[in-house]
Amino acid sequence: MYFKRIFLASATCIWLATGVGLVLFTTVGIAPTVYNAVADESLNRAGNGAAALTAFSLACAFVLDFYLMPPVVQVFSAVVFAGLAFATAVLKAIAYPYAPGLLGIGLPLAYLGWLRVHIFPPSTVSGKEFLRPLSATFGCTCVGVVVVWCAWIFLTDRGWSTETKIWLTEQNSEVFSYLWHNGTTPLVYTTHCGSGSDTSWFSLSEQTAIQAACTKAANVWFLQWAGPVAIILCSGVEAAFAFIFSQVSQKLVRGNPADADEDSVAVAYLKQ
Repeated sequence: MYFKRIFLASATCIWLATGVGLVLFTTVGIAPTVYNAVADESLNRAGNGAAALTAFSLACAFVLDFYLMPPVVQVFSAVVFAGLAFATAVLKAIAYPYAPGLLGIGLPLAYLGWLRVHIFPPSTVSGKEFLRPLSATFGCTCVGVVVVWCAWIFLTDRGWSTETKIWLTEQNSEVFSYLWHNGTTPLVYTTHCGSGSDTSWFSLSEQTAIQAACTKAANVWFLQWAGPVAIILCSGVEAAFAFIFSQVSQKLVRGNPADADEDSVAVAYLKQ
């Protein structure tokens, strides 16, 4: 009865978040361009401000009893919070390269929670009816990203290899330069970070700084390439858990009005 409505409502947010994540934060899209663009200290400080505003908006939602607000106000507040969180994730993407991924997981789950409370409440929609469409949505997301990522690797020949690593580092040249430079010499993967690099002619403190910068840069470019894998794994796990809980929800939760008819039928059968 509710399958199509819940599927479409959940897919709207989940697929939007997945699409934005693929385009902006992975090499399937324009991730190197985005990361190079935010490789600036002033933008990093702006990210600190965005993070502070995000925390402030969350505190306001708690103090002002977000769950008691009218739905229109809730939606507006949620959009503002999501915008601030997104700005923080983008501006701080180099310092915290995993932040966009966490945001891509957290915001859709929060949206699904809102759907469960206000649009498809337990009083009218049972846990099984709500979770089965979610399992289908996450499953379709998983399959879709697998197809897109495999097609990208096949068409661009960017499977994991030494050539791909060098290409990734070249694409993120501004990120390397932002993380370390000594005034005249920017950080270069093949010169400072690769297996055959030699930094012995730098001072000990510079060698330590170079090593730290190489590690940070590696986190950035590796997650750009492996981001689709993370999306695939997370979507697969979420699909599996949603399906499992849809099967056992009636056993775990009692007193759900939406399950009253099914329970009465079961009781009548047992009395026969």
